[in-house]
Amino acid sequence: MSYNFYSILHFTSLTALSLTLGALWGLYAHENYNKKIKTLLLAFHGIIMFLIFLAGFGLIAKIKLSWPWPFWIYAKLIIWLFLGAMPFFIKKSGQKFHSSKKHFLSLLLSFALVFTAILFVKLR
Repeated sequence: MSYNFYSILHFTSLTALSLTLGALWGLYAHENYNKKIKTLLLAFHGIIMFLIFLAGFGLIAKIKLSWPWPFWIYAKLIIWLFLGAMPFFIKKSGQKFHSSKKHFLSLLLSFALVFTAILFVKLR
């Protein structure tokens, strides 16, 4: 597959991840939420995280980076791990505090992580 395919898949998946995290944020903001919708959103989150991972390593293969990898790849992997755990943080902030401020801060953190991941590639 081409570099453009992996690039489009990567950025589309990042956009879908942001939308999914926003939907989870909205879902957990209410105490009585639908469990089927939560399950569906968490499944989407997992699929999207896999697509981001797949497209990212596809891009690494296409630009022919060899070992040792540059710093920005390790930074993006750490960001990817944090974004993978973000539904847990969103849920815990909603259950513990029931405050829209805490939900908003966790959502803002996820958007900041996505933006930072994009910035690492653009400034490499």
